[in-house]
Amino acid sequence: MHTATSPISAWRWPLLALLALAIALTGPAPAQAQPGASESTPAPPAEDYDIGNRDWNGLNTLTAIARGLGLRVQSTDRIDWEELGAEDIVFMLYPEARLDPGKVVSFVRNGGHLLIADDFGDSIEVLGRLGMLRTPAGDLATTRFYRELDFAPVAEPQLPNHPLAAKVDELVTNVPGVFEQVHGVDSVFGFGPNATVVATGSLGRGRFVVVSDASIFINRMLQFPGNLQFTINTISYLSRSDRTNRLVLLAREFNLTGEPVALFPSGSVQDTVSGMTIDINRLLDEGNDYLLTGWALRVLAVLLAALIAAMAVWVVPSIRKGALDGAWTRAAVTDPIDSYDQLVNRYDQADAKENFVLPAAVLRDNLDQRLSRILRHSSPLTGQAKDKLLDAARSQLGDDFAARLAQIHPTLESLPVRHQAASPVATRYVSKRDFELLHREVAMLDQMLDQSPHSS
Repeated sequence: MHTATSPISAWRWPLLALLALAIALTGPAPAQAQPGASESTPAPPAEDYDIGNRDWNGLNTLTAIARGLGLRVQSTDRIDWEELGAEDIVFMLYPEARLDPGKVVSFVRNGGHLLIADDFGDSIEVLGRLGMLRTPAGDLATTRFYRELDFAPVAEPQLPNHPLAAKVDELVTNVPGVFEQVHGVDSVFGFGPNATVVATGSLGRGRFVVVSDASIFINRMLQFPGNLQFTINTISYLSRSDRTNRLVLLAREFNLTGEPVALFPSGSVQDTVSGMTIDINRLLDEGNDYLLTGWALRVLAVLLAALIAAMAVWVVPSIRKGALDGAWTRAAVTDPIDSYDQLVNRYDQADAKENFVLPAAVLRDNLDQRLSRILRHSSPLTGQAKDKLLDAARSQLGDDFAARLAQIHPTLESLPVRHQAASPVATRYVSKRDFELLHREVAMLDQMLDQSPHSS
């Protein structure tokens, strides 16, 4: 997820360097007067987040960066989802109208590349669907502020090796929000734990970047070198090699109509199955958007009660056909176990009732939570490739820890998520003996983490 091929050819980098130097030296340009207007007549004020606005809150600099990277820029307040293709990058800045979370997620799953930058706009539902909760910054853990200004905290890289953080030491923000409870995405920049500013992730064939401060992309904020480089990195990260050629800017009040479509149709069986899977996922996602009214809940409760009563009437007589000899009150008699080997074999039977998959999954999740704080990854055991996980563990915790983790990683990786492990029809079986061995190894890893300087 951290690799991206930029469409920027080598000859464009000198132009970008000149652009950055010009922005840093000149600052925002004054608004130009309308043709034919007298010197005493002031020009009408330019709108915020407008690509033609060269003042403080305009997007003239962002437009120049995109064009310098070889992209055509289209700024609009109304577009159909079907008009967005694989050659597009979509920037949504400070949306003031509600975004349909189901359609946004479907666009990304279908292969769309998208940035949402919003601090106080109407994107709460979409952010929740992407795995994060946005809140006002409030009291931040960071101690760095631009020129000691409380409204301009400085965010630092949380994943310095991520493409979005390349050559970026800091991001200067302006009255930002923050993302808390980030799940399933990478936290690239932030003010500290549970205060993410930039997060990124993938869904299906698509990729998204979410920023908790839309003002990072306005003219004034792009005068900061880190913000400028981050913008270049973002466009490159969301670009596809030899395909991306348009940046679609949607700012403030805009309207998206129609339905998202598959961006890579080929007519193959694989694409057909992928499309059906995406449609099913979308239906399940959209199911979260509907709540039953009190009246509907009462009707549903009556129907369920009637169904249960009908089943009882049908089942109970068939049970009562047998003689009531009181056998059900006696203690169950099982075959005696004569040796330890027989006991072990009993636990190792595939149909045995003593399945230790749930406690094994709990062990895995506890270790995963401890490692996530040290390795700075939301789910290193389940969401990170084995080679990258072991490299990070070796770098942060030493060779011995990485070697022990490598021995039990296949077992940990094969365990289901906790709610599946708790199901009475769990497909994975873990014997008592295997659980005890896993518990012993995890205990050793926990002991090594306790002795590590990173555990504090």
